Amino acid sequence: MASLVKKGSTIGVKGRLVMKYLEINDQKYRTIEMIGERVTYINLKSSSQNEDL
Repeated sequence: MASLVKKGSTIGVKGRLVMKYLEINDQKYRTIEMIGERVTYINLKSSSQNEDL
C-alpha cells in the first residue's frame, strides 16, 4: 500500500475493527486492528508534488 500512495494522497478504506486482548508478563493489553476489505483511491498525489513538502 505504501508504495502505491504518497504523502497527501486521499484514500477511502472499507473494513472492520477487531479488538484483541493479550497478556504479556502478567500485564493485560487491549489492541485494536483495522482489517481493510476495500481501498478506494480518491486523490493520488504524484511524487513531484511531494518533493515540495
